[in-house]
Amino acid sequence: ASGNTVDNLNIITEPSERSPQFDAKEEKTPSLNISPALEQGLRSWWGNTWYGEFQNMIEQDKQEVGYDLFQDRFLDIARVMNKILEKHLSADACTSLPVNVSLHAWRYNQRELDSCLNMSSSEGSACKVSCAQVPEVSTILTCSKNSSGWHLVGMPVRGQCRWALDAQAVVTTGGPVQGLRRPLLQRHPDGTVSREFVRTFWGIRYAQRPVRFGLAEPLSKPWSAVQVIDYWDVDRNDSLRMHCADGVPRGSTQH
Repeated sequence: ASGNTVDNLNIITEPSERSPQFDAKEEKTPSLNISPALEQGLRSWWGNTWYGEFQNMIEQDKQEVGYDLFQDRFLDIARVMNKILEKHLSADACTSLPVNVSLHAWRYNQRELDSCLNMSSSEGSACKVSCAQVPEVSTILTCSKNSSGWHLVGMPVRGQCRWALDAQAVVTTGGPVQGLRRPLLQRHPDGTVSREFVRTFWGIRYAQRPVRFGLAEPLSKPWSAVQVIDYWDVDRNDSLRMHCADGVPRGSTQH
């Protein structure tokens, strides 16, 4: 690396709003700029719509990790995206990730991901790749052949490596709910970073759907099936769900 360029990633630092706990020094907030060459390669592979989704995922990480820890994260993003793009463009069999997995490839365990990308191209060869921050969550990639050649096939993990389902259901006055376990990174005064998990129960349904411009009415009766609770659609990760609605809200799962 030289100057402010690392693996096709340009780092631009801009002054951020000062926090009282950092009065002794000027803080810088990094901005992400993918190089034109890397952006062109990813757009050519995914198309503009999926590239936009990739940018949304970067913004998710920025919000969840926090600005003071995000610089290291987006350096990793650049390295990983260059790596998987190079594998995709190679002539080797079963070295191209499924698009919906490649979009958040930096969130996976990189040693396992490298093993998958170097897997032998024989029918049925498979490998497991787990999430770096929530290792209990994983997916299986399989080497498969079709009319256009050998390819890695598989589905992304639920939640795109941002959370794991909490094992314990909690009973509320409205009915049983299942929350999410989210990794939380914290930087300590000595500079070390630790990872803790928090249990979140966001978007618990509390009322019936109101008549337009009317007040919401209390729930008429509790639900019986366990509902997975989050503000966001837990399967699509792209839309706020209704938490004042009749029936089971979109994004919840019955067990």
